[in-house]
Amino acid sequence: MKNTLFYRTLLSYTPIFFVIISILIVIFYVKISSESREQIDRANVTLAEHVSRNIDSSLQLTEYVILNQLLTDEKIKLFYEAKHEIEPFLAYQISKQLGDMSNMFPFLNDVYVYNRTTGEVITKNTVMQKNQFLDRPFIDQVMSQPSPYRWTAPRAYKEFQDMNATSVVTIAQQVPLSLKDQGIVVANVRTSNILSMIEEATNTQLSGVQLLDADNRPFGSQTAAELSAGTVHKEQSAYTGWVTVTGLKDTASLQILSVFSDIWTIIGLLTIVVGIGWLTYVTHRNYKPVQSIIEKIDAFALPLSKKTAGRKGPGEYTFIMSALDKLIEQSNDYEKQHKEDLIYRRKLFFRELLEGGREVPEDYWRAETAKLELPSDYISLTVIVVELDKYAEFTKRYSHRDQQLFKYALNNVIGEISAEAPVYVWSEWREANQLISICLMKEPELSSKDTLYGLFETLRVWVEEHLHFTLSAGIGPEVDRPSELTASFDKAQEALNYKSSLGSNRIIGYWDIQKVPREDIYPFMQLTKTMTQQFKLGQDWRSPLAEMFARFKENPISREQVQNILGYHLFHFRKELQRLREASPGLDLDDTVSEMDACVEQMDTIAEIERTMTSLFERLDAAIARNRDEQSNYALIVKIKEYITVHHANQELSLQHLSDEFGLSPRYVSKLFKETFGEKFVDYLTDVRINQAKLLLTRSTGSVQDIAEQVGYGNAISFIRTFKRIVGQTPGEFRKDSNQGSDSVPNLNSDSG
Repeated sequence: MKNTLFYRTLLSYTPIFFVIISILIVIFYVKISSESREQIDRANVTLAEHVSRNIDSSLQLTEYVILNQLLTDEKIKLFYEAKHEIEPFLAYQISKQLGDMSNMFPFLNDVYVYNRTTGEVITKNTVMQKNQFLDRPFIDQVMSQPSPYRWTAPRAYKEFQDMNATSVVTIAQQVPLSLKDQGIVVANVRTSNILSMIEEATNTQLSGVQLLDADNRPFGSQTAAELSAGTVHKEQSAYTGWVTVTGLKDTASLQILSVFSDIWTIIGLLTIVVGIGWLTYVTHRNYKPVQSIIEKIDAFALPLSKKTAGRKGPGEYTFIMSALDKLIEQSNDYEKQHKEDLIYRRKLFFRELLEGGREVPEDYWRAETAKLELPSDYISLTVIVVELDKYAEFTKRYSHRDQQLFKYALNNVIGEISAEAPVYVWSEWREANQLISICLMKEPELSSKDTLYGLFETLRVWVEEHLHFTLSAGIGPEVDRPSELTASFDKAQEALNYKSSLGSNRIIGYWDIQKVPREDIYPFMQLTKTMTQQFKLGQDWRSPLAEMFARFKENPISREQVQNILGYHLFHFRKELQRLREASPGLDLDDTVSEMDACVEQMDTIAEIERTMTSLFERLDAAIARNRDEQSNYALIVKIKEYITVHHANQELSLQHLSDEFGLSPRYVSKLFKETFGEKFVDYLTDVRINQAKLLLTRSTGSVQDIAEQVGYGNAISFIRTFKRIVGQTPGEFRKDSNQGSDSVPNLNSDSG
């Protein structure tokens, strides 16, 4: 096959190349004379501005860092507030701090402070009076007539007589800022350092830079004669008053180059010839892959001719286009599959970071984030847990498709809100109602706590205004390594758990719960027993229930604690209801109790739980009241119960005693007790006596024998045995624990009093 494509390509490139290069050369030589002068002028202006800005920036940074640090240091404040000579140790600390600062900034020569009241001068090497200090003329000048500029002209400075003087520029600041004439802070910068910085920023072979002070005196050994008069540009700094002079050092070399302009023209023509040769070589080399493809096409010439019969154009091009179409199709399929795999791999790595199943060193973090197309650089990391409020109601209100749409929108809103913030937010749905975000802070000077709170507060407000639901978020502490994300996640979850008491539709930071005291469970257990007994007897059960929720609201308490306490409460309440149902088989309370369990599990806040639980208890109370009204002997058994409460200390109190008192048979009294209260007379009497014994043990100092007799036990041993069987402790142990503030919290799963 002839290389017609090769020659056609080569001949199409060559004329274009030749014409364009020729026109460019003509334009170049027409414009070079005028452009060269403008370039020189612009270069000198730019160089002068650059050098002047560099000097100003370096000196401003030195002024800001050193003076700001000194003026805010407590030891320096004590030095300037002193009315007499300061203590040697304080002077040593200040001197050491000045030395450390000089070592920290090699740009500096020395820093010293002067107190006008005491006349003391402290340098990095010594402490002395001003009249002994070699730089006292400068101090007097600054105190009497400050310079109009922040930095002085070059001057000689030495601290001790046997030292060589150093050329420095100086900044002096009177302190403190709120008063006058208390003293000054002086910082000296070596002149040689400034000149060295200028030399590093300039091309010493072609251009030159000369620095003059405010009085047009040169800093170094340069003279104005070294710069060409036609190329000189001056730039004066408003900050220091110094003048930066720039220009060409030697224009003779440029004149020599202009003499050889004809030679450069010849070189340009030769370059065109070389370019044509180079173009021919490159075209030939680039043609080789095409030639290789065509040779492969020749190997399939017979089948290709059959497949492409009747088509216009060269057969090899048709085959190549078909192959490219197939390759593009396969590439698109691969890209789609890659994106799907990337989503699952991101979720897996995200879960791995939160669960902390393995160590995540820095190299592994960077390798995985690169594979998953995520940013790897960060200043700090923080985990934030976003939770949909009232999720049970959310799932009932919206279909599965709508729920997914809302979650997708929420994820996108986070991305849009954080796009302009100095933080990258990586969010994944970990639970059906929880969106977890790993936040990578990008800027060290910003507070991650304030930035993230503001970011997610904006998200919360947007959701509340534009969507038909609300959300709450828990913010964990910032960590320094990916392996510590698990701890941040746990703290964020813990903060979010306090939504039950702090309220929903809000942002809760880990700092909000750091000082929250752990609620003692023992008082809740007492309220549970009291409320259960009074509910069973048809008395005021609303007060202990309201008191329980009031204690919830006094101090923030986590959702887990609320569920544990209310679970314990419902456990005992269910047992009492079981006894009532055994006594009254027609009493069906299962549905209401099930609603109570669902309320504890699904409600978000304590206020919602209190409202729903109170309503359910009122429903139960009404059902039990109706059942009691149906029992004819209820009033009689209430009188018997009141009699037992008043005469429980009577050791002769028994079923026979009650039958004699009320004119009933012992068996009938026992039956009434069982039907009304769901328990035996003996158990009820024992419970009353033990409860009274608890009060006496807590509020009196009487002996166990005396208390046993006061509650109806003639034998102390029998009393102790019964007390331990019911309470789980002996009377002495119970009194000791009560006196210690109920530090020992009973087991929530225990049914004992």
